[in-house]
Amino acid sequence: MLVMILIHIELFSLYYFLIWERIGLIAGAEGFVILSGFVLGMVYKKRVFQKVWRNTTFNLFSRASLLYCVNIFIITTIGLISLIPWVNASQVMSYTDRGSGTVYPLYPAIGTKLEIIIGQALSLSIGPHQTQILGLYIFLLLLTPLALCFFSTDKTRYFLLISWIIYIFNRLYPYRLTGCQFEYAFPLLTWQLIFFHGMAAGYHRNRIAEFTRSK
Repeated sequence: MLVMILIHIELFSLYYFLIWERIGLIAGAEGFVILSGFVLGMVYKKRVFQKVWRNTTFNLFSRASLLYCVNIFIITTIGLISLIPWVNASQVMSYTDRGSGTVYPLYPAIGTKLEIIIGQALSLSIGPHQTQILGLYIFLLLLTPLALCFFSTDKTRYFLLISWIIYIFNRLYPYRLTGCQFEYAFPLLTWQLIFFHGMAAGYHRNRIAEFTRSK
C-alpha cells in the first residue's frame, strides 16, 4: 500500500526514488499484478480439487462484478464532485505526460450529451488514471476460470504458451481488445502474461518448492 500511494501522489522523495522503476521499466504495478495472480492460483487450487467449479466461477465473476461497480462509483463520484464550483478536480480528470507536458482529458467535455457520458462510463471509456488498474483486474478475473481449467488438467504449459503467443502478437501489432480506457496504461493482451505466470506459480507452488529443494 505504501508503494502504491507513493507512486500515485508523484511527490519526489527518497522512497519514491527507490521504488519507481528501479528494475529497468518495471514499476510497482507489475509486482501487484504478479502477486494477485499468485494468490488467486494458490487459493483457488483447493477449490478446483474439491470440484466446486460452479461456486468457483460464480465467486470469480462476483469479484469482477464488484470491481466493475466500484469503478463506476469512482467515475460517477469524481464527475459529480467536479461540478462543485470551488473544487478543482483536474488532477483526477486529466493526465499530464511529464515528458512532453501534453495534457490528456480523461472525462468528456462540458456540454456532452448525458446519454453519451453514461455510455462512456458504463463501457469504462472514461475515469481517473489513478484507478485504471481496476479495469484490468475485471477482465483478468473473468479469464481466470479458463486458466484454472488448463491448470487442473495438467495443461499449464499449453496455457502459458498461448499467453506468450498473445503477448508477442500484441507487441508486434498493438491492439486494445476491450476499448476501455485502462488499456492505454495496462493493455490486457500484454499484462495477462505476468498475471497468468504469477497464477501458475501460485497454483504449482508446492511443485516449485520441491524443485528448488532438489539437486
